[in-house]
Amino acid sequence: MEADFEWKDNGNLSPFLGDGVPDVRVKLLEGIRTDFRGMKSAGRQNWTEELQEPASGRWVRVLLRKGKSGLRPKAVLAEKSDDFWTVEIAETYMEYVKSGKAFTELLPLDRIANRWDAVMLHSSLICRNGKGIAFSGPSGVGKSTQAALWKTFENAEILNGDRCGIRKKKQGWFGYGLPYAGSSGIYVNESTPLSAIVVLRQAEENRLRRLSKKESFSCIYRECYVMNWDREFLERHVSIIQRLVEEVPVYMLYCRPDRNSVEILKKEIEPPA
Repeated sequence: MEADFEWKDNGNLSPFLGDGVPDVRVKLLEGIRTDFRGMKSAGRQNWTEELQEPASGRWVRVLLRKGKSGLRPKAVLAEKSDDFWTVEIAETYMEYVKSGKAFTELLPLDRIANRWDAVMLHSSLICRNGKGIAFSGPSGVGKSTQAALWKTFENAEILNGDRCGIRKKKQGWFGYGLPYAGSSGIYVNESTPLSAIVVLRQAEENRLRRLSKKESFSCIYRECYVMNWDREFLERHVSIIQRLVEEVPVYMLYCRPDRNSVEILKKEIEPPA
């Protein structure tokens, strides 16, 4: 991470910044400098619009805000190469950025992950006895709660509270902590071999079932940030999830926030010798 101004990290990024050669460089710049002429809008989702440079085909992501004259850019994330991005920040947004409160939204981690054959899953990631479990589901379903229960009753380590990275290496599939904590405030720069993905649903009784590959794909795809307008991104994203559900078991856990929900999952994924 580089910048042409002084900035303060809010704590999210500190564990992920190293002194060695980075895999990806991101440079923060003061002021919007991009010339948008000739660029075509590829798509918009919420307060984010993506454009494509006609000559290079590289992507430009515009984070929007509402101004007196309509929507205006507050930041522009521009892909300069496969391993280098710039982030141009509007002057009216600089004070907020310098305070360290906005860095996670300024990082194009979904695109970076896609380039590295990884996906970002809306989930809480834990590690116990060298094996990882990702609890996935919509906001408010209890991802952080289940992770906390495993920490309390099984001494598991929580690596991330809101979004984790998932990528296959030679040794198998791994889950990665990312600088997104959600309400848990937990983000650890560590990885763990991924033994299972558990999709959560709140229920009056605890019960568990293993999902089919079709169900698994649907549930995981739903909890990833996907840009449907980018065919290359989408094709790679779909391929990653297809390979993932072929090799990592995915379960549906209908659960209450109690110890028994831990026990029935543990019994399934850690059968007695």
